[in-house]
Parts: sequence; C-alpha cells; structure tokens
Amino acid sequence: MKAKLLHCSFTSWFKTEKKNLVVKNGSFDITTVEDALHSKGDVTFENGELNINAGDDALHADNTLTVKDGKININSSNEGLEGVTVNIEGGNILVNSTDDGINAAGDSEDGSQLSYAINISGGDIKIIPGGDGIDSNGDLNVSGGNR
Repeated sequence: MKAKLLHCSFTSWFKTEKKNLVVKNGSFDITTVEDALHSKGDVTFENGELNINAGDDALHADNTLTVKDGKININSSNEGLEGVTVNIEGGNILVNSTDDGINAAGDSEDGSQLSYAINISGGDIKIIPGGDGIDSNGDLNVSGGNR
C-alpha cells in the first residue's frame, strides 16, 4: 500500500536529536527555509519520493547519509545531500543547489579530525550546482551509477 502524499511548509521540516532518521516509503513535498531532513546522527532514505525546496540543506546527516532507492527531487537548496559520509546505492536523484550538490563535510563534537567520504555504487544522479557538483573533503569512491 502506497502512502499518501504529504505536503508541508515549515521553518525546519524535520530535525531530530536522535541518532537515526529513516524514510522507508511515502511521497513527501517539503518546503522549508532551513534543512528539509536533518539528523544529529544518520539519515537513511530507502524508498519513496521526496520533492524538496530547502533554504539550506535538503538532506543533512551529522554522521552518515545513505540513499538506497526511491526518487529525490531537490528543486532548490544550499547543499543537496550532506554528511560526513554520503552513500548513494541507488535511486533517481536530481539536485539543484546554490553551493555543493553532494558534500562530505561536518564537524566532530570533540574537535577531532573526521574521515570524509562520498561512495556512489548505484543510482541515476543529475546535479545542477551553484558551487561544486560533488565535493568530498576526503575520499570519493565511484563504482556504479549513471551520469
């Protein structure tokens, strides 16, 4: 059974202090002046559809951001997909950003050095950036995907 469309307009649509934010199914239209989806830990998008207009990051994880499948349309954002580690395993992804389309960046809580990485093993990805298309402040590993 497919979830119904949810349309939301907020200052910050969904921000959690918890360590994991998982979207498994559903269709969401999100308009926000800050981040659309933000977690202090990990964000996982497994399936469904996101249509996002964000004033800051569309999807932001303070740790690992993983896209497994589904459709993500980021119509506007500062940075599209951001985390210390960004894993793209599948899905259909369109990113429009004023800065980086996909960004591996972030700060540790204790000021220690972090290992940044972007890992692309699948998916159809199109990025229309105002800055860097893909910006890894560490490793960039591409073993699959299109575009």
